[in-house]
Amino acid sequence: MPMTIPLRDYQSEAVECVIKHFHNNYKKQLVVLPTGAGKTIVMAEIARRLNLRTLLIAHREELINQAKEKFQMAWPEGNYGICRASQDELDKRVVFGSVQSLIQNKRLEKAENQNFDLLLIDEAHHANSPSYQKIIERLGFHSTAGNKLLVGVTATPMRSDNKEIGEVFEQVSYSTSIANLIQLGYLCPVKGRRIVTTTTLNKVHSSKQDFYTGELSEAVNTPERNQLIVDSYLKYAQDRKGIVFCCDVQHCKDLSEAFKRAQIRSTAVFGDMVYR
Repeated sequence: MPMTIPLRDYQSEAVECVIKHFHNNYKKQLVVLPTGAGKTIVMAEIARRLNLRTLLIAHREELINQAKEKFQMAWPEGNYGICRASQDELDKRVVFGSVQSLIQNKRLEKAENQNFDLLLIDEAHHANSPSYQKIIERLGFHSTAGNKLLVGVTATPMRSDNKEIGEVFEQVSYSTSIANLIQLGYLCPVKGRRIVTTTTLNKVHSSKQDFYTGELSEAVNTPERNQLIVDSYLKYAQDRKGIVFCCDVQHCKDLSEAFKRAQIRSTAVFGDMVYR
């Protein structure tokens, strides 16, 4: 039965490359696709075509939910389960798992007994971290022996801590660029403008290459800077729908209010909102 969602040409090519290399005995593969290219659809088709016991792991709850929804859209006949917190559906054919839950010894021991043969890693640039490595090794995907397949998918095949993800994967089986997908008409061409502010981050501390969120918010979430963002939107993009990425929930709320004061319809969207 064909996939419910028709694949784009490059998505089909990515799937074919993975399956071809798997048959040629490459067991640890990486696929590099830009954001917006439909990485989850590619993973769903790989799982559907191979029809192996599949575990997809991700480091954020929303990625797990999104992956399951996309799989259900693309492959309605699939048998799906969630492994996260109190959800323990490891006996399903395709399981979407939280790294934080799976690295717990009891959960990982149970996962070992499920005989997964396909391990999909979303945001695969995290795959060299200790938590991912523990899962990969315990489930038998660190070795090229046997018939297990490890496939990582990412838009950014590099890590901020300079660790090589090539230590996890044998090869990049498929890669395409933002420029190529823009040229093919799948992604919108981008025009960028840099708005210079007087904000300094010199006093904001960081850990493991990430700023401390509270300190960062204190530095950037100011009335003056928020107003500059609103003014810049009105100057350069008032005829366009826009999205603003903020550093925390309060920043989202404050910046949304700044847009509203300028008579621009705006709403703040953040993780603990309830959708009906």
